[in-house]
Amino acid sequence: MPPPRNRTETIPVLLLGGPMQDVWLVRELLVDHGAFHFTLDHRPSLEAALEGLKENHWQAVLVNLGPEATALRIVRRIRRECGDLPAVLLSESVDQAQMGRAFRAGAHDLLDKLELGSHLLVRTLRSAVERNRTAKQLLQERNLLRNIIDHLPDLIYAKDRQGRYILGNPAHAHHLGLPSKADVLGQTVHDLFPKEIADVLNADDLQVLHTGGRILNREEELPTPSGELRWMHTTKVPLRAADGTISGVVGITHDIHDRRRIADELRRANKELESALESIRKSHDDLKDAQMQLIQAEKMQSVGRLAAGIAHEVKNPLATLRMGIDFLRQQHAARPDNPTTGVLEEMSHAISRADGVIRELLDYSSARKASLAPGDIVSVVQHALRLSSYPLRSGHVRVRLEPAPGLPLIPLDPIKLEQAIVNLLLNAAHAMPEGGELIIRITPEASPPDMPHADGDRSGASTRLHGPHLLVSIADTGPGFTRESLEHAFDPFYTTKPTGKGTGLGLNVVRGIVELHSGTITLQNRPQGGAEIQIRLPAPAT
Repeated sequence: MPPPRNRTETIPVLLLGGPMQDVWLVRELLVDHGAFHFTLDHRPSLEAALEGLKENHWQAVLVNLGPEATALRIVRRIRRECGDLPAVLLSESVDQAQMGRAFRAGAHDLLDKLELGSHLLVRTLRSAVERNRTAKQLLQERNLLRNIIDHLPDLIYAKDRQGRYILGNPAHAHHLGLPSKADVLGQTVHDLFPKEIADVLNADDLQVLHTGGRILNREEELPTPSGELRWMHTTKVPLRAADGTISGVVGITHDIHDRRRIADELRRANKELESALESIRKSHDDLKDAQMQLIQAEKMQSVGRLAAGIAHEVKNPLATLRMGIDFLRQQHAARPDNPTTGVLEEMSHAISRADGVIRELLDYSSARKASLAPGDIVSVVQHALRLSSYPLRSGHVRVRLEPAPGLPLIPLDPIKLEQAIVNLLLNAAHAMPEGGELIIRITPEASPPDMPHADGDRSGASTRLHGPHLLVSIADTGPGFTRESLEHAFDPFYTTKPTGKGTGLGLNVVRGIVELHSGTITLQNRPQGGAEIQIRLPAPAT
């Protein structure tokens, strides 16, 4: 296939003035040349062509009218009436002075009619048309760029190497507190800002000018000329000339003050929301604790009333049985070989066991009151150890008491607290039937640790202790607590001991005594093995 032909463009040209032979000559000279095809219209005078000039029908004008002064006047009027239409003067003689006057009047070129040829005329007209189109395109692009710069809300500006503003937009002028962008041109930052602020801004410009580097997307708090501090997002890049050298600095600054303020407000609101949520969560936990306390208290009260009733109804018959057995034992004391004697001993032992259970029930169900007075917790623990010495020694349990020095006196009821400690010591001894070690530590703590409720502690007591306190830790080397025993340890009548060896009321009584002292009790297993019971009792602030 043959290659496609180039598309030919038609360029209409106007010839003003001159005789008809000049018209025929010019028409003969404007033959087709490459991508251009010229058409020629003739008007004898400017007035005759004025309507066409206003419509901008022609793309170039050849002026061939009389004396030089008349021709120059026509060129000026053409520029005035339709300034972007290129005009070429035709003269019978051309010198440098004439060409200078023609160019100053706005002519594209001046040609000598006596030396006029087809190539020269076509080349001149093509140059005039193409340059006019290029000028129009540049003007459109410039207007577009100027329109974009002027209507952007960002601060856009450019400075020369001396720091003088050579470009700005209305937003920049408004930020500087000036009436218009023209008022910014020619000024420097030292003309607009206090010296200490201007020095900082100028240092950034010098860094870009000297290194050719860029400052990209930097957030900084900058003052306005009035002294108001505002958060800005700034980018500065070098302005380069046509030869690539750095001729200045271009900057774009975006005011993000309101965005930062809103972001800060959102962060504060989020923190307040988190705080409120935490408060709601804590209130919910406290409400659950209070609910569990009420349930537990009601349950304990019901169990206590039941236990008191049972104890009252059973205690009197037991006393009668004991009196009868004692009478029968006296009757048969003279005959030790009588088999009835052994039966009576077993019955007496059973009644003693039942009486012990009744006493525990009564102790559990009795009104819980404590007589608190400043006392020495170490002395209470030492006395409890003396009371428990026989079962501990016979069970091969070694005891280590490690009180911290200088412990303060705390409000306590020594009899009740001693009862609780003895109960815990005996439980520890029973947990180590083959013997072991019992470690008792008493130490001060500034505040209770943040920890979840111990398994089995549904009283909420662990959340009620605040401020300084004494920690009494009783640890053993036994097998530790099972998951089930941790969960139900404080439930009434729950016990892991064999039938007849325990009532399941001991730990519940201990917790009641600790709570009478406004303290807490928690159970846990030691990492190295064994169980640990921690009692925290309030202590006076030092």
